[in-house]
Amino acid sequence: MPIEVDGESDVHVWTSTLDLADRFGLSVYDACYLELSQRRGLPLATLDARLHSASVALGIGAAEFWVKMNCQSFYCNSEGYINVSISSKSHS
Repeated sequence: MPIEVDGESDVHVWTSTLDLADRFGLSVYDACYLELSQRRGLPLATLDARLHSASVALGIGAAEFWVKMNCQSFYCNSEGYINVSISSKSHS
């Protein structure tokens, strides 16, 4: 998949991005991904529950998958699972 630089993100960081960070209690780093996803109508994949909840609240949509992982490298619950969330904007 080719990497594309978004030339508008710097314009939005002091407005939309900070608003999203404040509204959903996100870091500005995470809010940048949320803003970009929302503005460009792109899917958002995250392991972060707060970012996932924000994407759902914005109507981006979400699908959740539970994946069994080797917990030496990942933060997992006591049963050895992490939550992998893949969000995509509904085009219906």
